[in-house]
Amino acid sequence: MKKLTLALLVTVGTMSFAHAAEQGNVDEAKALSEAAAAHVVEVGVEQAAKDFMTADSEWIDRDLYVLMQATDGVMIAHGGKPALAGLNLIDAKDPNGKEMGKEIVAMTAPGWVDYQWQNPVTQTIQDKASWCIPIPADSVVVCVGAYK
Repeated sequence: MKKLTLALLVTVGTMSFAHAAEQGNVDEAKALSEAAAAHVVEVGVEQAAKDFMTADSEWIDRDLYVLMQATDGVMIAHGGKPALAGLNLIDAKDPNGKEMGKEIVAMTAPGWVDYQWQNPVTQTIQDKASWCIPIPADSVVVCVGAYK
């Protein structure tokens, strides 16, 4: 019985580690968001938007992806769900009613926004923490979030 329990613990522990490796973490999300903001400044909003939505690019890593939203609420780029580009999501709410669309576009300094969103890898609604960076000169906010 002790061997079975130990084997089960090892298996579950290995599965948890494998799942963690498949998901990005908040440190990786923050680093990717900072790189994305620098990319917007370097190449401009239009080119950056194309880059952020290119599959198999440096801007999409497992369940980490860049979103770029204009301060008027229009989603300019969404690496996790490209169909959202062009839609005004200022009134977007998570399943708990949190108005994350308004919170993101109102940001005046870099910071975390917590909400629930569908994970593009698992297709399930999960808690998410996004590091968002406003770029006032371009009237956009760039975010990358990690699912918890």
